Amino acid sequence: MNTRLKIGEFYYHFKHNMEDVFDHAYVILDFGFDLEYDKEVVFYKPLYELVIDGVKVKTGVRSIENFTETITRDGKTFPRFSLVTDPTTISQLQNKK
Repeated sequence: MNTRLKIGEFYYHFKHNMEDVFDHAYVILDFGFDLEYDKEVVFYKPLYELVIDGVKVKTGVRSIENFTETITRDGKTFPRFSLVTDPTTISQLQNKK
């Protein structure tokens, strides 16, 4: 069961461009359970315009395992999503939420 993520927390995806506070920024909306795959999932909202195959994404869903995993790209290891902890950034993201 999820004990790390909390509703209302803000996260950046590893593709986040630090020059844009909203780029690849997300807020945790809720949690659920995928009965088909027997996995707890997290629902999250992008705080930027995310369009996939011509469709604007309003809510994303991933398994908690996938959301919290560490990945390796180009020889570097890092979390897929990182919790935003800076109070100024959180304030900016809160206003957009």
